[in-house]
Amino acid sequence: LTLGTGVSNGATAAEATAAGGVVSLTAETGATVVVVFTNSVNIVTKTVTGAGSTPVAVQLTSGDLTTLGNGTINISASATDAAGNTGPAAVVTVDGQAPVAPTVTQSASVSGGATAAEATATTGVVSVTAEAGSTTVVTFTNGTQTVTKTVTGTGAAQAVQLTSADLATLGDGPISVSAKATDAAGNTSTAGTTNFTLDTAAPNQPTAKHVVNLDADFNVNSVTVSGTAEANSTVSIVFNNGTTGTVTADADGSYSVTLPYQDVTGTYTVTATDAAGNASVPSQGDLAQRDTGAVTDPVIYAVDLN
Repeated sequence: LTLGTGVSNGATAAEATAAGGVVSLTAETGATVVVVFTNSVNIVTKTVTGAGSTPVAVQLTSGDLTTLGNGTINISASATDAAGNTGPAAVVTVDGQAPVAPTVTQSASVSGGATAAEATATTGVVSVTAEAGSTTVVTFTNGTQTVTKTVTGTGAAQAVQLTSADLATLGDGPISVSAKATDAAGNTSTAGTTNFTLDTAAPNQPTAKHVVNLDADFNVNSVTVSGTAEANSTVSIVFNNGTTGTVTADADGSYSVTLPYQDVTGTYTVTATDAAGNASVPSQGDLAQRDTGAVTDPVIYAVDLN
């Protein structure tokens, strides 16, 4: 009693019902051979006639598969001849059920977009959870170009990492991700999906203006920093005394933030960071103090015009 073609790792529905048989047997010519399939609860019996050294295929029907269900199927065959001999037994797995669709999840750090560092990190740009032992193909596409990665399912989440070459292939923009798992029997799942935005470009350098320590009413108690940066980016201001300020640029790229009076002069820096986490080259602005000293009384000289 031997396994049929292609079922050594498990039998799909197509293989189990194929004319070539889920198993084949050789038995004495003319012997009556009873083949019993059982999942330990339900039983399917097939009877064939031995043909000597010529293998005889034993084929199941769709109804048999419904009776047996998926899982390990024990198969035994007994041939009855004049001497009462009984043939050997074998075990086969009848598996016609595809794996559950893998779960594909974007990494927490890429919710606002994936930088080059995040997409190529060992923690993965996405993670995939698939049936243990399945061959899982993860496909990344920008709609035109495609990158595929293959992992072996473990039943737990696994990181899927891109390379710098993969980023060059995909380019910046929306990326769709799908994953399909194929089990040992050859059954393939439906796709699990997710998506993210690939953003590897840093914002343009923001503008930084000459600033004087005073407010709109010319009071020396605050300093207003304004300029332009990438729309909706986070703008960080750092004075040379370590004081910092943060503001979000408007949709048109303009930003303005008023901070407490800074008892320093010199320079300050402005950096724009986009939603993905890419930071611009810092810009440098000048910070000056308004002269608040008292005005010296004028001196009046008498001039002799004679």
